[in-house]
Amino acid sequence: MPTGRMHPADAAWLRMDEATNPMVVTGLLRLPRAPDPQALRARLEERVLAPFPRFRQRPVPGPSGPTWQDCPDFDLDAHLVMQDLGGGEAGLAAEVGRRLGEGLPWDRPLWRAWLLRDPAGTALLVRIHHALGDGFALARVLLSLADEGEPLARPPGPTTADPPAAGPSLVQAGLDLLHHRPHLRDLAHHAHQGERALRHLALASPDPPSPLRRPLGTDKRAAWRSLGPVQALREVAHHHGVSINDLYVAALAGALRRAAGASVDRPLRAFVPVNLRPLDQPVPADLGNRFGLVYLPLPVHQADPLERLATVHGEVLRLKRSPEAVVAFGILELMGALPDAAETLLVSLFASKGSAVVTNVPGPAERLHLLGLPIEDVMFWVPQAGRVSVGTSLFSYAGELRLGVASDAAVLPEPALLAGDLAAELAAYGRR
Repeated sequence: MPTGRMHPADAAWLRMDEATNPMVVTGLLRLPRAPDPQALRARLEERVLAPFPRFRQRPVPGPSGPTWQDCPDFDLDAHLVMQDLGGGEAGLAAEVGRRLGEGLPWDRPLWRAWLLRDPAGTALLVRIHHALGDGFALARVLLSLADEGEPLARPPGPTTADPPAAGPSLVQAGLDLLHHRPHLRDLAHHAHQGERALRHLALASPDPPSPLRRPLGTDKRAAWRSLGPVQALREVAHHHGVSINDLYVAALAGALRRAAGASVDRPLRAFVPVNLRPLDQPVPADLGNRFGLVYLPLPVHQADPLERLATVHGEVLRLKRSPEAVVAFGILELMGALPDAAETLLVSLFASKGSAVVTNVPGPAERLHLLGLPIEDVMFWVPQAGRVSVGTSLFSYAGELRLGVASDAAVLPEPALLAGDLAAELAAYGRR
């Protein structure tokens, strides 16, 4: 793949990197024991490095924006580390949390992996910078390592034109962007809908003060747990006339009500990534970010769980009819084309409008294997931009739903408690 200018949306994520919130997607594969290291290296070469040359390239800042350039001294051994670990589940959680707080140096390709070997089992921990691609694409790349997988990439399609320069206001610039991007305009259906969505994204008031909005540090924490069989939760969702995702978000609202305190008298917003690339198409060789963000109000102010579920269901239906996700992708493109100082200002502006990041990524229905070993568990954590302190990830794998929670230790020092509260809230819907 030729080197060249970074796509503006990818550049936006690259420049969002902060010491207190590295823009890195983290994935974990659990195995009963360690695979042969040389076989693992060969699998990485075949399934990741060969089809996706970005994993051999590094970002280089320039006057007209960052570019991707081949790393002349690329060494796989510097990116795949064998590490012995003790402490079982608690030791692994501590190690994942420690890595969540680390950034990736820009002087080499923006990814790293650790084979964490423990007497209780082994885990492959992989961290990839958001500038390489969105979580939906990167999850598919990681799962392509499985024996049942295969190289995913196809050649990149034609590159779209550079976005226009910023106009006199964010709203006007975004509208100009929609008109310069026919594919975005078509997805947004109508210009007036795009304008309304853009004004909502740009002019929404900041989230109210709460214990979730505190100064951040570099100490991060991680937790994960099973939420039970997908089929059982599907039956509960059907009983209530909602989706599994509605149940998940309503349960999160209840869990955050406990964490943030019942004194919050209005909703807290969550940033929800929305995939804009068809899941039935191969991941492009240049990866990249093709997703938007929507604001989803979390009704933490409502005491009744069924009222929370009804509110969430209504908000999700509204967002499904809205072009907000597409407009947000246009804003990301615009941000990536702006000077660093202007992007920093916009990140702060948008990050003030939410208190958590909430993701839901569908995974394989069947159990996978890595080099002959069963992959017992899969989990992902996504970064939180700006001053957002909490992120939750829902991932389905082999008929089970898995929940991951990432948090800043200064704000939520025990994310396992939030995960437990969410699981309890979810189970309670099965009894109503």
